[in-house]
Amino acid sequence: MGKRVSISPWKDGVVFFQYHTGKDAWSAFLEPELAQRLREVVERNRWLGTWQVAAVVLPMLRGKRVPADARRLVKGQAALYLGRYQRALDRAAQALGARLVYGPRGGRWSGYYTLEPEN
Repeated sequence: MGKRVSISPWKDGVVFFQYHTGKDAWSAFLEPELAQRLREVVERNRWLGTWQVAAVVLPMLRGKRVPADARRLVKGQAALYLGRYQRALDRAAQALGARLVYGPRGGRWSGYYTLEPEN
């Protein structure tokens, strides 16, 4: 079974978004426009995992900032694979066309990715 996306109507103008990767699945109740944008991104970038969709792509599509350093997102045993998570975070942000804004001292630790245009 390959990766697949489904959007089902719910109530009060909300839809149920599901993303299945074969090993795991992620779902959320979203606004229809946001669900459609998320579907387009996921179908264009089939390599995205569920954590990338939940922690990187969706917040950016909602207009939020995402930390540029994976250490701020990854906790517990997953921290053993920090290098892989950092590369995955960078790749997901690049796929969205996000801009990296370095922290106040020029570092990545306090920096973030954003879809907002540069001022």
